[in-house]
Amino acid sequence: MFTRAVSLSLVLPLLSLVACGKDEDPKRAACQSIVDCACTQPEFTSVDACLAEIDGTLAEMKQAAADNGLVYDEGCYDELLGRVAALECQPLADLAGFTDLLCPYCAPVHGEKAVGSACTVARDGSDCARDLVCIGLDLEGAGVCVSLCDVPGPGEKCRYDNPSGGTGSYAANCQDGHYCGASDTCEATLSDGATCSSDDSCASGNCNATNVCAVPPGKGQSCDDLRCAEPLVCDIDTSTCVDRPGIGQPCLFGACADGASCNDMDVCAAQEAFVCGIEFTSADEMMSPGG
Repeated sequence: MFTRAVSLSLVLPLLSLVACGKDEDPKRAACQSIVDCACTQPEFTSVDACLAEIDGTLAEMKQAAADNGLVYDEGCYDELLGRVAALECQPLADLAGFTDLLCPYCAPVHGEKAVGSACTVARDGSDCARDLVCIGLDLEGAGVCVSLCDVPGPGEKCRYDNPSGGTGSYAANCQDGHYCGASDTCEATLSDGATCSSDDSCASGNCNATNVCAVPPGKGQSCDDLRCAEPLVCDIDTSTCVDRPGIGQPCLFGACADGASCNDMDVCAAQEAFVCGIEFTSADEMMSPGG
């Protein structure tokens, strides 16, 4: 398992849509897009405040690149800002899938290290190549360069062990119909009735308590192992699969129906614009998508 710190360099590439016009300042366009959205808890009260944070971030990134002997590419950053502007006020549920939104990846601060290399994180970047990211694998800060855009296919390598010799590994998502198997390569998912070791190894997405691939339980059925067919959720108080609560209803163990998310009052609320959650802060600042 690994923890991904989501900062500007990781969040902005989630937004692989049409960039803003070439004649428009990408920084101002991105800030205007954020400020124009009706966010209940806005990160910025004005375009100028947003621009000031971007300028501060860019100065820190430029210094970090110089301190670590890395490349600083503000044009790459501007390209990513253009994608923010193009999002306007769409909620996360209306955007494309993760891989489509994420790519192509563009690191404003980068080095030249290849996939699988040991790496070090810098300010909103790393010493990995421009199109790669450094994924941390342990508490000591060891990382590995990986691509978040190249989805491995059948027989291709998908798991990278800690290149520094420590614990932890990174497993990429394989192409549809495949999972990252024990051989560290993408293998075909297993049919119902096959012996399994993890949910992602099963075509059904459910490796049950007896380590057999099986159709997950449906509405009203028992879910002692906490698994249910999508989009149901297991109500642990009754151990049965139920519908996710909708807007205005109390959250069910943090779960809500599509288009809603659990707010601070533990009530399902309509998802806000994705850009409402964007902050231009440090690389180690965890940031959830809007809504």
